Amino acid sequence: MWLLLLSVFVSQSPAAAKVKNKSTQKSKSPVTVRVSPAFAIEGSPVQAMVRVVPNSDNRLLRIMVDSENYFRSSDVELNGDDAATTHYLALNSLPAGEYSFFAVVYGTHGERARIVEEFRLLSRQEPD
Repeated sequence: MWLLLLSVFVSQSPAAAKVKNKSTQKSKSPVTVRVSPAFAIEGSPVQAMVRVVPNSDNRLLRIMVDSENYFRSSDVELNGDDAATTHYLALNSLPAGEYSFFAVVYGTHGERARIVEEFRLLSRQEPD
């Protein structure tokens, strides 16, 4: 299902573009990430938007979602200047935890750019 989401996230709603960016990203960066919300309750939907600046050397976008109890990664093939620039991803039913969302762009000679966005999902259980 993860791969299916990644393969179709280019065609999903652009509503994820209305999220607040918590990282210190420069507008000229080869890759940017926005994750929304930054804080939510476990099981809440999380949306991510990854933008890759077109470049003839772009070959692969690797997306990773990582926390203490959860890890997923997937690759999106990029066809240089002809590749899609904006990619949307919906993450559903994630367990509580502190997450890192990584986006890494690779070219013909290795890694070209890397960015990380943090988000947190709180437990539904009340503390004792």
